[in-house]
Amino acid sequence: MNTLRRRQLEVVPFPVALRKGLRRALRPLVQHWRIHRAKQRQPYATARDVPWTMPAMIASHLHAPQQEHLHPLSAALQQIVANSCEGKFPVLGLGWIVPQHGYQPPGFNGVRYDAPAPEDIERGDWLDAYLPYAAVPRARWLWCMIQQPHAPYDWQRDFRSGYRWSERCKHWQLRFDAAGADPKVPWELGRLQLLPLLALALNCVSSTLRPAVLSAIETTLLDFAAQNPPGYGIQWALGMEAALRLAAIAVTLDLAVPHGLDERVEQAMLLSLYDHACFVLGNLEWSEGMRGNHYLACIAGLSVAAAYFPACTWTAQLRRWCAAQLCTEARYQFLPDGGNFEASLAYHRFSAEMLGWATWFLYRTPEGHDILERDREFWPLLERIATFTEQTTYRSGIAPQLGDNDSGRFLSFLPLAEDPDAYNTWHAEPRPYLSQRNHRETCALLHAVCRKEERILDALLGDQTQHRRASFCAHTFGVAVIRNAEAEVFLRAGSIGQRGKGGHAHNDQLSITLALAGQEVIADPGTGVYLAQPAMRNRFRSTRMHSTLALDSVEQETWCEGGGEALFWLTSDRAHARIVAITERLIIAEHTAWHLPHRRIVRLGDDVLFIEDYFAAPSDAVIWFHLHPCVRAENTGDGIHLEIPQAHVILSSSDAATIALEESLYSHSYGIWTPTHAIAIQPSGPRTEVTIRWQMRS
Repeated sequence: MNTLRRRQLEVVPFPVALRKGLRRALRPLVQHWRIHRAKQRQPYATARDVPWTMPAMIASHLHAPQQEHLHPLSAALQQIVANSCEGKFPVLGLGWIVPQHGYQPPGFNGVRYDAPAPEDIERGDWLDAYLPYAAVPRARWLWCMIQQPHAPYDWQRDFRSGYRWSERCKHWQLRFDAAGADPKVPWELGRLQLLPLLALALNCVSSTLRPAVLSAIETTLLDFAAQNPPGYGIQWALGMEAALRLAAIAVTLDLAVPHGLDERVEQAMLLSLYDHACFVLGNLEWSEGMRGNHYLACIAGLSVAAAYFPACTWTAQLRRWCAAQLCTEARYQFLPDGGNFEASLAYHRFSAEMLGWATWFLYRTPEGHDILERDREFWPLLERIATFTEQTTYRSGIAPQLGDNDSGRFLSFLPLAEDPDAYNTWHAEPRPYLSQRNHRETCALLHAVCRKEERILDALLGDQTQHRRASFCAHTFGVAVIRNAEAEVFLRAGSIGQRGKGGHAHNDQLSITLALAGQEVIADPGTGVYLAQPAMRNRFRSTRMHSTLALDSVEQETWCEGGGEALFWLTSDRAHARIVAITERLIIAEHTAWHLPHRRIVRLGDDVLFIEDYFAAPSDAVIWFHLHPCVRAENTGDGIHLEIPQAHVILSSSDAATIALEESLYSHSYGIWTPTHAIAIQPSGPRTEVTIRWQMRS
């Protein structure tokens, strides 16, 4: 038995593991039956399949925001519109590109795949060569609704490596072991999360441009539906991906229909929503004894759709089920201090968005309202989640990258930039298309849901309030924050998350981050990438890639080498990190990952930060401080001089045997990393004090 399987048996109770093993043994028989059944029926729902009478209208929940709230975003939204009208999409790791068949990929990690473009596309005959036979008639009908000429998008392609999955392959037959191939690239594209922003932009573009925006929305919806029959191809690989797309399509229709969306498209998309809902219900990512954000995404997507579906017995039952499951998962996946149980601030934000939006939509239905109102623990927990989200961001709204950050969002209506001085700047190539680290929108959403706001978009766009405390501590999650007028310091010390699995945790115990005037100086380097480059994934989650004390050859927690599920497990849980004490100017924390305790004391002054590390085996240790790429660093002999636009900073240590600048990497969003520097300090004894002083510029 390998180390990973042994660890899984330690985390998952034996009876549960036994049932999982039995299901895995029966899987070939089940898949054979499912393939036989799939060949006998066409995969798309028709008007005869839905539980309501067609034609039907979706409900309306989102009110158009007031112009005073929308105006500050109009320039960014119009830039999005300009790109979209040229057929461009923001693709994870690449920026804005035209993701058509035949795209020439740049390659990834030395691997590059080519795929030819189809010919004679206007009438839809080309679909015969790509889709399963039973899906072709309906796919052609959808394709012929698109205003031609239109070059089809390629929804099966990883546009970095060029690898292409097949839309003839049932979702359970897909493989993810091709060298350099990353399914997250087509998944992010297929979530269609650009469309709600385009639909929002209909409220601020000129009347002459509005038909072009509507055409872009209609074309994208029909193109996706025609090329992705339900249950086939990479876009249906996971219930979560279908659920995220389900929510995006539903809110897009809500915002676009009042502006004149084609009624035929609306009816076709209502059937598509039903297809998505049925797929998610049949492929819920619930796992006995071990579940996480994937299952929460399934519930959240179904909750949004249930609020929009026409009233009928089936819809009422779906709303009641979603509300009950949402209450259960809120308590399971969020800790008493309000933090998410996956040991990642980015995943906390992702899960909090799902919980917030699902709550808002369900509360507007009579079935959901009754269940949510009866749960007395739910609303206080939601308020603690809102508080945790707000307190674990810098004053800029940016959150440190504690744990994994793979750029996931549920619904987003604010095109915020990472630059704290340019919130409303839309990133172009090669930067990420959305700021995945700015949590202002999530904070506003959670506060609005707690207040039970009716006009949610106005609450999101208009809420500029921030209330951050001088100190904050979430002991269960494992993060402590201290602040003064200029500086903000985060320290991580807590569980590896997911009840011992550690799927999205890093070896970051006792690591710190420091921001001055909202700009990170000492930063967590991020995540890098997952399946496409396992070595890089493990590098970014290693101890030495965090601003803490590291040993040369021993990680805080261990993992198994290789790809696949090994990249989302830690095979030990020995650090037992904890926050010992916190005041407005002091944090004390420790862990015992190497049997010998490592204790860190952080003291914040007016213009100085003192960091004391105590470790009994200093000859094997190096203390690392990783710098944000915007920091210019120079080793002058008396310390490391750091320059940012807001301040001049000096890092020094009289207890260090050596202090040096080393090359490192920084990943500001998934799939992208840039060179930066890290400071490496060799301790000379069991106690090492590092001093960081700064002088702010006027």
